[in-house]
Amino acid sequence: AEYMGGCDNSRMLCVVLIVFATAAGDKYEQLCDTIIRHNQNAARAWEKGNHREAEEWVQKAERVFQAAVELNADEPQAYFNIAVFMLNVHKFESALNYWNMAREKVINQPQLVRVCDERIQFTQFGWYSSQRDTAYNEGQGNIREAIRFAHLQSQVYDTPIISFDLATFHVMLSEVSPEVVPVAEAHFERSQQMALRGWTDLRESRKETFCDQNLRHIVSDWRFENDLSVESIQTGGNVYGEHVSVVNAGNGNEMIHAKYVSGASAILTLSGVGIFGSDAVIAGRQNDCRLFVPNKYSNLAQNIPIFSYWTAPPQLFDPFQGKYPPPPHPQPQSIDEAVTTVSTAASSYFHFVTEALVRLWMVREKLENNSNNKIHLILPRDTSRNRFISQFLSLVLPKFPPNRIIEYNQGGPNNARIFVKSLVYPTWTPPTIEHSVAHFLTPPYLLQQVREHLISTVRSQHPIPDSAAHSQNIRVIYCARNIKAVSERKEGSTDMEDASVPTMRRLVEERELLDQIEAVVNEFNGSLTVFNDKTPIHDVIRMFGEATLVIGVHGGALTNTLFCAPGTTVVEIGFRTPYARHYVHLSQAIGLKHIMAFLEESERGVGANVVSVGVDGVSRIVEVVRNELRTREKAWGSQIKTELR
Repeated sequence: AEYMGGCDNSRMLCVVLIVFATAAGDKYEQLCDTIIRHNQNAARAWEKGNHREAEEWVQKAERVFQAAVELNADEPQAYFNIAVFMLNVHKFESALNYWNMAREKVINQPQLVRVCDERIQFTQFGWYSSQRDTAYNEGQGNIREAIRFAHLQSQVYDTPIISFDLATFHVMLSEVSPEVVPVAEAHFERSQQMALRGWTDLRESRKETFCDQNLRHIVSDWRFENDLSVESIQTGGNVYGEHVSVVNAGNGNEMIHAKYVSGASAILTLSGVGIFGSDAVIAGRQNDCRLFVPNKYSNLAQNIPIFSYWTAPPQLFDPFQGKYPPPPHPQPQSIDEAVTTVSTAASSYFHFVTEALVRLWMVREKLENNSNNKIHLILPRDTSRNRFISQFLSLVLPKFPPNRIIEYNQGGPNNARIFVKSLVYPTWTPPTIEHSVAHFLTPPYLLQQVREHLISTVRSQHPIPDSAAHSQNIRVIYCARNIKAVSERKEGSTDMEDASVPTMRRLVEERELLDQIEAVVNEFNGSLTVFNDKTPIHDVIRMFGEATLVIGVHGGALTNTLFCAPGTTVVEIGFRTPYARHYVHLSQAIGLKHIMAFLEESERGVGANVVSVGVDGVSRIVEVVRNELRTREKAWGSQIKTELR
């Protein structure tokens, strides 16, 4: 839950105590103090997980409150104390009741009435927040009900965080209700614009700063900026892609429209900027209040400091209030020259390979020709088990000095991380698709260039024997997510014992599906590989380059289809929502045959922990695999061509 208010509860309690300390007798004051002590005891018990003990302290506090009221029914101090207590232990309805009682006691004191009104508003927001969290249940609950409470929250405090959350909820809901896609897009846009206003208000609250009227916007396309140093890569505008077939139970075959128009790309050089927050938002300094945001899906209010112009008076907004706060970040460092590759979620596999790695490729020559050895390279911090970021760096830029690399932490608060005098920023406008959304997509020509370089590098470093290159075996790769089910397929198997275990989109029927696919592959005397993310990257590139067919549930492992040979079949067990077309686009960008097998509909969409292909789903998918292998065998005869021969 997210909580907003004028000041924290403990400080409010102190203010109220000062106001009333001399107005009551000693016995009454002792009872009020006892309520505070019970509050502290309840908080300690709750933090230790002793919820029953915490509830006992609540009951004790209510008994003490009743004793105080019996002693002096007109004195408001006990009402304030018990209201704060109930708010602190998230008993919002009781807290609202006590705040309203307290307000009646001070009705002739305007200043204290305002205090009560602020607390009532704060508490109401907290109640809506708790109800929303219960409904949402970490993405596994009732999304429509979560949306309803989020709207109620926004009626109390209309914040950019709530607008972003509403966008996220509608993205999930778009799996079953595609008509909500424009609603999600509008909330993403509104959230960023609200954060922009809060950013400029904060900047202008400092006497030395005044935002230039022409320099107070979000830069989504550098081509509309007149003062930037720009090195154009490609103007874009090329049409690519084709319709994707969908295997759909009971309704024959459907089609997904997948005609894209490529975006433009460029390398910008920005002077005197700061890099903020988890998504590495780039901000101008002095009177330049522009924000270079990596994409329109970035939660901007969690990445930059802003003023809460929606409260009276405005104050510094804490996007983590009411949640576990992130650890503090060290003081920002200042450097002269740097290249940044970081954007939203860039340390995750898909976003690194299709975005950060592409940015690195775009500026590789600048970094290779860094004769003065002064420029720094900003990369997302590599927290992966197999250090895939380091492995890819060795394939693209093997000689770059390690001491010039800055590992960017994609977590922490919304403050400045790095100030740079001259920042090189590789960027692009995303591909577009008519009547749909382009969610984290990269221009195809950039993906193709990175792909060709990686395959060529691996081929030169790890030559494939002629016997392997000309093998006639069909090769199928299965990208598993339900690791437990896969590990239990064969008694004593340890193939997957150290593999990462995804927490989302675990397929219920994975074991059954894998068994049947293995039987089909055996019909064609082929080989089946269950992909393991422990595999070294150079082996991953070779493995996928030799594949006849790749199959798996929507997830990061399908990123490796980037390395498949043109014409390879990809069977994605995925979602209807246009927000999950990442691998469809990847196939269209490099010429793969993509087939979608839809999962059972769920309003939790891509956020679901457990997914299913439903009745007859396994047999439908297995038949698709059989038909594809039969077609390949017939077309190629007995020879399977690979790109890495």
